[in-house]
Amino acid sequence: MYKKINIFFIFLILTIIFFSGIIFSENTFFYSDTTYLFRPFKVFIIDEFKNLTFPQWNPFFNGGMPLL
Repeated sequence: MYKKINIFFIFLILTIIFFSGIIFSENTFFYSDTTYLFRPFKVFIIDEFKNLTFPQWNPFFNGGMPLL
């Protein structure tokens, strides 16, 4: 019984080490539809905050879209 549990934890730790770049960062294996949709929103919001403005309206999506 304990041998199976030890083997499980060894494989779990090796898997976490192998995929640590994906698990502990914002990297993904692939770009999905949600990534293509939300990444420009995040970039727009970050740019607005860098310019010391509060982003209430996104003029670049569907002719204008509220962000608030």
